Amino acid sequence: MTSAPPNAQPPRQHTLPPLRAHRGDDGPVYTRRPEIEKAIYEALTLPREILLSRALIRRRDAPGYVPSEVLIHFLRCTKNENSEQFFERLCAILIERIEALCRSGRSSADARSDNVASERVRQGVVDIFIMLVSKDREDYDSKLDYMEVSFDQYIARRRLDARKSVGRREGRTDPIESPTADGYIDPAVEKALLDAKGADFSENGSLDARLDLAAAIAQLPEKERTVIILKLKDLDIESKEPGVDTISSLLGCDPKTVRTRLKSAHARLRAILEPGDLS
Repeated sequence: MTSAPPNAQPPRQHTLPPLRAHRGDDGPVYTRRPEIEKAIYEALTLPREILLSRALIRRRDAPGYVPSEVLIHFLRCTKNENSEQFFERLCAILIERIEALCRSGRSSADARSDNVASERVRQGVVDIFIMLVSKDREDYDSKLDYMEVSFDQYIARRRLDARKSVGRREGRTDPIESPTADGYIDPAVEKALLDAKGADFSENGSLDARLDLAAAIAQLPEKERTVIILKLKDLDIESKEPGVDTISSLLGCDPKTVRTRLKSAHARLRAILEPGDLS
């Protein structure tokens, strides 16, 4: 049977099937975020070759960027179409995005001591993705629903699972670094997020230090990411004691500016984390 060419036009009439995964055992069914549904319908108007070219765009703020959740939706739809080439190209692009999320943002010198373990983690996450896609093509697998809700959060969870499986070193002392533009979160940042007990992430108290938050932080503007990470290191915004490192002194800005950035970061994080926990 001949596969449809990758530049074939996607069907104009398309009703988005509801997701089936539930929040918890008896919770409501997950739903796609409105902006993702809008992006799916917009993508349906594009020739597939154009969609694939836009899928290669990595920076989220670039014109034409296609969210990974949208690509997952199109990938799943290919099992009902005669479009093996389209499936293979989408799958390759998504694997590249997963690898980017797993890739270390540190220098090669810093990562040299554990680059073998990092490669195993990366391959472990990719293997999980390929397994889920294979199962979904045979029969509906609700675990892929999570990727249509929040791709980054799900990959962050699976990255932690893979890291545990290869054995995380105890007493790690790597410096905490900002996430890179492609979404990488340094392991030390994840550890700080998981260990933080009293970090003030909302006006009414702290949010649970979930790995979801690590994925969300990667999406913050650089200045907001920085103040959040410094806050996770238990640094105060300001101090009356001379010689004490504070967020304000380290960044060279006044405390009011720091508070403004934190407030903005909190609002963005709440919006990003709106879909909730992903299993």
